[in-house]
Amino acid sequence: ARAPFTSLLSPLLAFAFGLITVLRSIYVEAYRNVEVKPVFTGGISYERALKIADSGYVRDPYYEHSVQDGMVEMEEVSIILTNRLDHRVTEPVEWLEGWDEETAMNTKEKVLVLYSSHAEHLGISLGDKVRVNELDWWNKVSGMGMEPLKPGETDIDRRDKYRPFFQVVGVIQSERQEKTVFIPAEARNSLIFLVSNLQLDVAEYTLIDYHQAAAFSDYAKGQMDKNTAAVKFTMDTSYADRMYKIHRL
Repeated sequence: ARAPFTSLLSPLLAFAFGLITVLRSIYVEAYRNVEVKPVFTGGISYERALKIADSGYVRDPYYEHSVQDGMVEMEEVSIILTNRLDHRVTEPVEWLEGWDEETAMNTKEKVLVLYSSHAEHLGISLGDKVRVNELDWWNKVSGMGMEPLKPGETDIDRRDKYRPFFQVVGVIQSERQEKTVFIPAEARNSLIFLVSNLQLDVAEYTLIDYHQAAAFSDYAKGQMDKNTAAVKFTMDTSYADRMYKIHRL
């Protein structure tokens, strides 16, 4: 009477062990693929953010700093200094030949990306160069030590002498009336009149190894202690923790 049961038990046990093995491999893959995002906010210096990116703990850095008192072609705009567009832009981008997002957002050259509606409003196209300056540019370029205007020289001539031109290398194809321009953070030295010392609003990374979360947290606190601003650090590992516990079970 026990023979049929025994013969049935073996395949069931084999199936159960096989199922456990499959589930285990699924959860191994799942927890290893969970992205843990360390985020610094509140003004971490750009130089320190670069150092963290090279620490060996993280990958895929994202930097952002918003400038609210900038002007392009004498119109007030919001300038975003960044190294990536994909966090802010979902629409397709038309690029000047020889440029793409990777090269445009990681160059020291004076380049920018803007929305198509804004470009049309300004009457500019890919490859054109536009003037970039601050709202109170006249007070800055006519201050102490500046020579008086020469005969025939205008305020705009004086501004163009001391403020940079940026080339339009990308146009975001969108119908939105958006006066936001994107400039690579690496070009910060060309905007010293707007950003004297680049303190990032956001520096976000992806942890390379979930098991190094505690070690990176200690490292991050050390970097924050060396920063002049009161930087905040967050890193939510709760989902990865749950996946790892399930995997271990």
